[in-house]
Amino acid sequence: MFGNAATPKATFTMWLQLHGQMLTRDRLVKWGMNVGPACVLCVGNMETRDHLFVQCNFTKLMWQYILTWLGRNDTLGGTWADHLKWVIKSAKGRTQQAQIYKMVYAETVHVVWMERNQRVFENNTRAANVIARQIAFICNVRATPGIRALVQSYLM
Repeated sequence: MFGNAATPKATFTMWLQLHGQMLTRDRLVKWGMNVGPACVLCVGNMETRDHLFVQCNFTKLMWQYILTWLGRNDTLGGTWADHLKWVIKSAKGRTQQAQIYKMVYAETVHVVWMERNQRVFENNTRAANVIARQIAFICNVRATPGIRALVQSYLM
C-alpha cells in the first residue's frame, strides 16, 4: 500500500489501521480510560477498527459515494477479513486503476479517522457526500501526471 501518491499523513494513518494500532474506543476502554464505547459516526455500535472502517453505516455510505465516483460497482465485505481481501485485490499490480485505488484507500482511511476525531474533539460533523467529495479533490490534486487524466475523467 506504500509507494502511492497519497499524503504522508494518510499513508501513516492507513499503516496504523492495517496493523490494528489505531486508538479506537474499544482499545481505550481496555486500557481503563473513561470513554463511551459507541461509534461517533453512526452512534450505534461499539467503536472498533472493524466497525469504524467496515461495518459502520456512515462509512459504508461514504464508500458508496467513492465507488460510484470511481465507476466501480463493488460490494464491501461484511468482515475485516473480507475487507482486507478486497483492498489487496483492488490495489494489486501497477495498473493506473491500482495506483488510483491505493491513493483513494489511504486518503479515505485518513479522512474517516479525521472525521471521527472532529466529532469527538470538536463536535463538528459533515455529511458523507461532502467527505467523499473532499477525498476526490485530494486525489485529483495528489495524482501523479501519469494517472491525473484518469482521475479527472472520474470527476466528470
